[in-house]
Amino acid sequence: MYRKFIKRLLDILLSAIGIVILSVPMLIIAILVRLKLGSPVIFTQLRPGKDERIFKMYKFRSMTDAKDEFGNLLPDKERITKFGRMLRSTSLDELPELFNILKGDMSIVGPRPLSIFYLPDFTKESRRRHEVRPGLTGYAQVNGRNNLAWHDRFRLDTDYIDNMSFWLDIKIIIQTGLKVIRRSGISLRANKDYTLFRVIEEEGNTNMQTKEIGSNFAMETSEIPSGIDPDTLNLPWLPYGDKTFTLSGRAAIGLALSDLCKNHEVHTAYVPSYCCLSMLQPFIDRHIDIVFYNVSEKNGNVSYEIDVNKKCDVFLAMSYFGLSEPVSDDILKIFKENGTVIIEDITHRFMSRISCSSQADYYAVSLRKWFASPAGGCLIKSSGSLSLKANGESSDVMMKKIEAMCEKRDYLSGAEVSKEEFLEKFYEGDRALSKVNEDIKMDNVSAEIIANTDINDVREKRIANAKVIYSRLSGLSIKPLVVSPDWKNACPLFVPVLVPEDERDSLRKHLIDNGIYCPVHWPEVMGAEVGLRSCELSLICDQRYSVEDMERMMNCVAEYCAKKPALIP
Repeated sequence: MYRKFIKRLLDILLSAIGIVILSVPMLIIAILVRLKLGSPVIFTQLRPGKDERIFKMYKFRSMTDAKDEFGNLLPDKERITKFGRMLRSTSLDELPELFNILKGDMSIVGPRPLSIFYLPDFTKESRRRHEVRPGLTGYAQVNGRNNLAWHDRFRLDTDYIDNMSFWLDIKIIIQTGLKVIRRSGISLRANKDYTLFRVIEEEGNTNMQTKEIGSNFAMETSEIPSGIDPDTLNLPWLPYGDKTFTLSGRAAIGLALSDLCKNHEVHTAYVPSYCCLSMLQPFIDRHIDIVFYNVSEKNGNVSYEIDVNKKCDVFLAMSYFGLSEPVSDDILKIFKENGTVIIEDITHRFMSRISCSSQADYYAVSLRKWFASPAGGCLIKSSGSLSLKANGESSDVMMKKIEAMCEKRDYLSGAEVSKEEFLEKFYEGDRALSKVNEDIKMDNVSAEIIANTDINDVREKRIANAKVIYSRLSGLSIKPLVVSPDWKNACPLFVPVLVPEDERDSLRKHLIDNGIYCPVHWPEVMGAEVGLRSCELSLICDQRYSVEDMERMMNCVAEYCAKKPALIP
């Protein structure tokens, strides 16, 4: 009764009372923030709420908007002021979250909402924190110290969920008040960012005696390429149309929306339930309502449950892993005839013989998923000219990623290199990539690497590797997502297999223990149906590896399956 009804009623009552009582102090703080830090006074952050639905969390801003010479925000530590530190140390910056509680985004007590960028990295157990509304304060906040380990933090969160009660909430609220008064460190800071912590936890083994398979690409040459201007790129294997080369696929989708919004009002987007947060970020940033269509497995292929009568301004289409059937052109034509603009993310299919739909208005692609380049994306407008193009200089945004790729190359060749250090640089490079402006164009190093890559060689190696995987799967208890690929036309990014959720993590750990890093794609739910994300595992098949490498990987899979004879979901 308390969990389902009373807790929410108390949240509404107490947050409303808090807003009334604290309205004058909040007004004074708002005026001071405006005078000392600028506008907007309220700083919004996207956070995952109950069932991982994304919401905007309100805070008083505590940092300036100081930027470098290229227009990128300076690091946080250079933008926070003495006044901002005071707001954080007293938790006064958190007061606007009372409005989130009143709206139903949050609760007074619950697990603190973490960055949306952590969503892909949560384990099955730590995802339990999203079973309830996130809190203004929580059990971990009053039972830990600033350097509380991530595992301990999540254990306290799940302990709260399992033992939630009126008296426990009262206890946490009282303890929170005491900590705020004493300034005793209620705001937790782990030793490492959670994503970095998870990467090092999984890939930090430096005692491997066998060749690693998977994870980030290494620099293939002994020297960093001098680079070429991406504006000079001519890649005939991309779809025809007006092009601009971006740092990432996310940026390409963002520029497509910016170009579209020049002449259209965009309120609603119809998007696949099976996709990553970075693809949806440009829609969320523009306050576009997102409606999901379900993506599932049916009859040995990917199935799309699309309501052709759905009213939407944008339809986001994609296909999966270079092997599955795409959304049919007939369906896209219906939406287009009703005035819907079609954006197709062709990242997974652009190396296939039929690389895109004939109905799409825009094509977005993340090139860096396929090549040993630190970055790279592209936006293509199928008809007419782009009003906006990526023309900002990338400056040193990609230097950490380039350094990491060089260090991984040296590490794989047997040099004394700290694996943890280059994993951290990969992380810093990817974080920088996710934060820079969408109009920053592809860096020169990535442009040269992509321009000099033999795409036919890439295709041949990936198909040959994938065929080895399929030949070995036929004798195992694991089922491929796409049962009968069209090898004449397909080119795989990965080979996706279906493994029950309760077994997938243990199979993946078995592979990791043998130096094989197979990703789980898009585990973040974001309020959509769970679908494929609960059981998909992506087996590596890219051009870095030989047929012998594929045999070694599949021997590890077979070894695991021998102990688990009934793995098919």
